[in-house]
Amino acid sequence: MGPGSGTSTTASGARHAFLWTSADDMVELNNKVTIVPAWLELIAALAISDNGQIAADSPGSL
Repeated sequence: MGPGSGTSTTASGARHAFLWTSADDMVELNNKVTIVPAWLELIAALAISDNGQIAADSPGSL
């Protein structure tokens, strides 16, 4: 099975973007990205390309 992506909501109502793989289970994408400003929070992972690029949503903008 290939990777999956989406949004997870915490008990407090905060939304977080995630990536799921059979090897790593569910991974918070905000802990994986390194090339965005620290204030930018990913809230939804929308799609994954065939080469592994992830389209994500954020309430902030660049």
